[in-house]
Amino acid sequence: VNRLLRELQCLGSVLPHPQIETGQFLIAPMVLGQKAVDLKPNAETYHDLGLACLANHAWDDALAALRQAVERAPGNARYTSVYQLVLKKRDSQ
Repeated sequence: VNRLLRELQCLGSVLPHPQIETGQFLIAPMVLGQKAVDLKPNAETYHDLGLACLANHAWDDALAALRQAVERAPGNARYTSVYQLVLKKRDSQ
């Protein structure tokens, strides 16, 4: 989340957000993650959005974002393994 926030700040899109830095609210990372995807739709931003969705137990949104990360970087083992783990966890519930 901090890396995502720094990237958005560099793009001039947001100001520092104390709720993210303290971890008090989890919805803010989802909003920032979606903003990052809107500004720079690549595998990394989709992966970050997926992780933010996971923190909020938004399984379907997480899987959709993580799937986009895998599709954009099919050779990335980390993205693929996280996607597969989340898919397996969701299917076992």
